[in-house]
Amino acid sequence: CIKYTEPEQSNSEFFYPFSKNDLVKDLKNVYEIGKLSIAKTSRGRGHFKRLTAILFMHALETKAEWYIAAVTKRMYMYLLTLGFPIEPVDKPFQFHDTLQGVPVRIH
Repeated sequence: CIKYTEPEQSNSEFFYPFSKNDLVKDLKNVYEIGKLSIAKTSRGRGHFKRLTAILFMHALETKAEWYIAAVTKRMYMYLLTLGFPIEPVDKPFQFHDTLQGVPVRIH
């Protein structure tokens, strides 16, 4: 996670123009989550649980209020089922031929 400040320095802006979105513009103390990928062969081994613990510790240490990310639709649905406070800030978009992305904010 890195502090989200300048759109020109943002990895997330490559996928979605968060800086132009009204649901993101006025947020304070925002961090962006970069690429997160767990290989199919490594799923179900507790890696995601460890990653969520790291994210929680990061939020406590930095006093982060919001996170933004462009996640796959599958990851978005998974995070919703886990009870994450995740909200789409726009409609899904095509990452490439087979994947849809969802621009989100997490509180």
